[in-house]
Amino acid sequence: MRRHAVGLASVSVLVLVLAVPSIAGATTFKGKSSQGATVRLSTAADGTAQAFLFPWRGRCGRPGKRFMTVTRSRPPWSVTPNGFVSTGSYSYRQADGLRLTVSGTAGGHRVSTYRWAGSFRMSAVVRRGGRVFDRCHSQTVRWAASIPQASVEMTGDPGEYVTTGGSYAFSTPAGAVFVAQLNARTLSAAAGGFELVFRVPAGHRLRPGRYANATRYPFDDHGATLDVLGHGRGCNMVKGEFTILSSSFDRHANLTAIVLTFEHHCEGGPRAIRGKLRYRAG
Repeated sequence: MRRHAVGLASVSVLVLVLAVPSIAGATTFKGKSSQGATVRLSTAADGTAQAFLFPWRGRCGRPGKRFMTVTRSRPPWSVTPNGFVSTGSYSYRQADGLRLTVSGTAGGHRVSTYRWAGSFRMSAVVRRGGRVFDRCHSQTVRWAASIPQASVEMTGDPGEYVTTGGSYAFSTPAGAVFVAQLNARTLSAAAGGFELVFRVPAGHRLRPGRYANATRYPFDDHGATLDVLGHGRGCNMVKGEFTILSSSFDRHANLTAIVLTFEHHCEGGPRAIRGKLRYRAG
């Protein structure tokens, strides 16, 4: 645990009261508070809130002083399947001898499968030598946090090698789907033990369009490439195509949403995997 303080302008990282073990399969929602800080909410496998981490800052009574900290709140708290309220306090001593007691209330509710929102209001009493030295508090701070929305659907023709002719559908958060932009040209996805990768031709970006005559990724650095593999099955040679129906990016050129369809032929044979991938960041 690392703490640093200059006067009352303190920065501390604190683990709040009665921590419980992490739950396997938990989902972490990430977002921002109205103070511009990054917040994180973890939920258990059943969707209930399990831990809430929120940086916050407050004004103090002494002129020119402010208080900054990061608080992690965990049960016991008032929790329902779609919401939580955490009220409590904790104390700690800094290296400079100041003792701080932090208290407040934080809460949130599920807006949708992919998004939570809420607010918190915190305060701190600063003591020196057992006497109150200063009082600091935040206004009501609002926050929202989300997870990416992603889905993969695909069907193999009877006898197709990779899928063994099966149909599959995966979506977040019920089924784990991880989508990543590897670079300006390349998108990868992992779902249900399958891996998919798509790369547009050199000189292109992940923009809408049909990318025909695709071969196996990553062996052609100039043309379109793709690959679908999983469950110990992959292809030495691939032929196929994919069509990006829509895509969008943030101001830093990071992918924020994409929808694409694809057709994948193993070893150049007639049997195909046909599918669709959807992704939206938060």
